[in-house]
Amino acid sequence: MFIGFKDEKSLVQALAKIKGEKLTFATVDRYRAGELKVMGPAKAAPRTTIVSDIKENPESLFRVLLLAEALRRAGAKKLTLVAPWIAYGRQDRVTKKGEAPAGLFVARLLARAFDKIVTLDAHSPEFRAAFDGRLKNVLMTPACLPSGFRQSEVVVAPDYGAVGRVKLFARQLGTGTALVRKKRTAKGVKSFMALSDAKKIQGKRVLLVDDMTDSGATLAAASEQCRKAGALAVNAMVSHIVDSENLMRKYGGDFDGLQAGYNHKTGKLLDGIVKLLT
Repeated sequence: MFIGFKDEKSLVQALAKIKGEKLTFATVDRYRAGELKVMGPAKAAPRTTIVSDIKENPESLFRVLLLAEALRRAGAKKLTLVAPWIAYGRQDRVTKKGEAPAGLFVARLLARAFDKIVTLDAHSPEFRAAFDGRLKNVLMTPACLPSGFRQSEVVVAPDYGAVGRVKLFARQLGTGTALVRKKRTAKGVKSFMALSDAKKIQGKRVLLVDDMTDSGATLAAASEQCRKAGALAVNAMVSHIVDSENLMRKYGGDFDGLQAGYNHKTGKLLDGIVKLLT
């Protein structure tokens, strides 16, 4: 059985359809004082899957935990959570004294509530490890890409954090790699490309790969460096995009093509990603 929330209807339906599973929706209400009330079915299937993002609003996490508890009480023996996006993953370490590493706390809460958690491209090794072996981390593959993207000749990391993903894509596509570096100046962050990497992409079709883009500024700066180095075309592929419409208004001209595995604003997953998550 697949179960989710009505405000994420398209996401739940897409995953349930490809598995051919029975689909139902939880009821979310409030008591008069404002406390959240979540109702699942009176009887749950022994193997039940909740489909829901864990968004930045803490209520998103809390309602999933409440639903998991309701399903356990209704007879679910094995509970799986499919959450394409789990927020707080970037808070995976303490950077200042007195700070709580929210991502690690969220991971531990979910690991206690579920037997298995499936997500798309969790942010870091530290975040993934906090799930105590219960996380299945799904990564994009070149098979998820449009055919034009798969003709790329060099895969480029827009910053150092994307190097691991870029190497994976390059191995599968049989291409070389390059890196756009950053340095902090008095005027802010400046992107640049080493001469050795610039030579690799001159006259080549380039694919930028990253896990997430919010404002799009990092991707746009990387695209600018690739253009300066003489790239023939620059496409970009990210696992998560927060607001594609706003990004395209600001930076659409910087890319020949832009694809996201999961669009947070619309709830749309690439077909290939849907199959991987299920």
